[in-house]
Amino acid sequence: MPDELMLWLKENHRALSHKELADEVGCCVDTLKRILHREGLQFFKGAKYVAINENPLKMWDRPCIRCKCTKPRPKNQYICSRCWDREYEDT
Repeated sequence: MPDELMLWLKENHRALSHKELADEVGCCVDTLKRILHREGLQFFKGAKYVAINENPLKMWDRPCIRCKCTKPRPKNQYICSRCWDREYEDT
């Protein structure tokens, strides 16, 4: 979203209705609500407004079962991405 539009949204999000804001931004009301929630301008109840980074992926540094590297990777991923790619790249 362009910086000018984001600045306009920050200045006008309380003065106008969600429908008016959505029309100006060029999106539907649900998308506008997601933008407002993501930018911390307004908060809405409901799972569909939760930003992805609000529930970060848990990582661990358990050794890879193949190469024993301890580079962080998603929890419960027992084989590192490098070993996975090497083993399954031809399939």
